[in-house]
Amino acid sequence: MLLAGTAFAGGPHGTQPGWAIDDSGNILITDAVADRMAQSGAGWIRINFRMGPYTSDTAQFYSTYDTIVNRLRSRGLQVVGLMSNESWPAPGGQNDWIANNWEHVGGDGQNSFIINYGYAFARMAAHWQNSIKYWEVWNEPNAYTVDNG
Repeated sequence: MLLAGTAFAGGPHGTQPGWAIDDSGNILITDAVADRMAQSGAGWIRINFRMGPYTSDTAQFYSTYDTIVNRLRSRGLQVVGLMSNESWPAPGGQNDWIANNWEHVGGDGQNSFIINYGYAFARMAAHWQNSIKYWEVWNEPNAYTVDNG
């Protein structure tokens, strides 16, 4: 939680540090990295909430990202949360994203991956409702690997 009277690091510009955690769950946004981002003059940091080693949005997932969000916010940086295709793991491939869609199979659009992704986003947004005001949901929606027509 940001303390009242905390100065914000910079202006309206932002940056993205790349992965916030690696595939083993190690935090890549260290104090030194957060300091450099704050010193850059950026006011906003875009964080991709990727699962990495986690099979779901577990307590450990939240604890790891709480460390990152709190580290950035303590330096006056605003966080833009990115809920991407990497934010919900199971199973999470292109065939799962388009399953039962009208465009490819004439389906009714009911899709368990998208439903579970939406519920995960709701949990994440609720968890960080006092720390993250803005979210980007599913960047690069046209970045498919195969066009099946």
